[in-house]
Amino acid sequence: MSVGGFYKDKSKKDGFAGRCKTCDSAKSSKYNKENSKALLEKTKKYRANNKDLVKVWGDKYKSNNKDKILAYEKDKRDSYSKEYKVALGSINSARRRSTLSSDALYGGLSFTKALEVTLPLAGERLRLDEATGETHHIDHIIPISKGGTHTVDNLQVITQTENILKHNNEGI
Repeated sequence: MSVGGFYKDKSKKDGFAGRCKTCDSAKSSKYNKENSKALLEKTKKYRANNKDLVKVWGDKYKSNNKDKILAYEKDKRDSYSKEYKVALGSINSARRRSTLSSDALYGGLSFTKALEVTLPLAGERLRLDEATGETHHIDHIIPISKGGTHTVDNLQVITQTENILKHNNEGI
């Protein structure tokens, strides 16, 4: 192997590290894998103790990489399925209209779990749109404006017309 395959190390007589770059990388990967929990805790502790530095670094990164971040976010959004986009829209719409905390709005579920329970309804909404040629909505049986929650027992798929006629009234 040529000397280009070794890291420089001024403390060594020949000026190069004892392990090649490939072996050093393999050892580092193995160490990181075996100690992932400890390393994660160390990172969390550092971030907690250095919030200002982490914020400065994050702001600097965002400022220097605006185009990269926008492209990443666009690629991520473009990769979402139609069902996911519909479910996400339904949840975000409920969150904007509700005065409840997220915990209460989702019936104690996390945002991710609330999204999971909404996905089948989103699929049903899209299936009905396709089958009938009529637009459907994911509706809250007890409206969000009247304290209703975004939970599976308070959601239904109805036509756009029925939803508009229902407005803020309960049930259909």
